[in-house]
Amino acid sequence: MIVPWQSRRMNLIRFFKKMCPICCLIALLSVPLPVLALDSREILWADCPDRLSCRKDTTSRSRICLEFKREKGQCRAGGMVGGEHISTVRVRAGQGAWFLVLFKKINGTPEHWIQGRGIQVHYIGNGQTWVKTGDGFFDIRVSAHPYGEFSLFVKQLAPK
Repeated sequence: MIVPWQSRRMNLIRFFKKMCPICCLIALLSVPLPVLALDSREILWADCPDRLSCRKDTTSRSRICLEFKREKGQCRAGGMVGGEHISTVRVRAGQGAWFLVLFKKINGTPEHWIQGRGIQVHYIGNGQTWVKTGDGFFDIRVSAHPYGEFSLFVKQLAPK
């Protein structure tokens, strides 16, 4: 599902990609500043409000936390990253819980890595990863250069 801000942003990106670098700079400088300002909600989103427990946005970092208590569940998240920006999805659950993480590149060159203390990570291929929690949480971090759009699906396979 494409929301209105995504289509506007993608149209701007396609427009600027077709221009030469100098013309692109002149066009960027002539656009009013509010049009270029990023709304932090556009960078990282999740479609499971019942699992969303925290949100923190700064200039070059954004983070959301997803809570998986004792019941199995799933959540889809995604966003846009670029330059020095890093988006982090922190998945919280009990120790020893198993998760399936599906990472999909939609546009650009986004890359992801999974980290946490005491976790077991098994990369299956095609963006599929199995993760077993160690200390009760793990982070999925995404960055891209020059930009990237991604989709992330997190599903708890077995609670602790």
